[in-house]
Amino acid sequence: MAGFMVNEQNVLEIGRAFEAEAGRMEQRLVRHEARMRTEAALGDPASRDFAPALNQLLVEGQDSYLNRARAYVAELLGVARQCRDAALAYGYTEDEIAQAMRGIGGYRV
Repeated sequence: MAGFMVNEQNVLEIGRAFEAEAGRMEQRLVRHEARMRTEAALGDPASRDFAPALNQLLVEGQDSYLNRARAYVAELLGVARQCRDAALAYGYTEDEIAQAMRGIGGYRV
């Protein structure tokens, strides 16, 4: 399994990358959520039954694609938080961390 090593020199860059990806994904989810929903087509009886099932799969269900994507965003933010905590342990200040991650993704980890 490929991976990477977080260290004192790259912890802020890696945290910033995870936070940026979380922001990018969240923006896409917000932009496309409404377009993921479907409605019955022109009173067609098959689509009247199919539309709610498809909406459940795509956006409404606990295990929907939308909720899976939101869970992925939360995981990315969790890694960014871990990088922030590691940066503190390495001796970076809160200000240095905030400066390194400023404006990325709209999140504050």
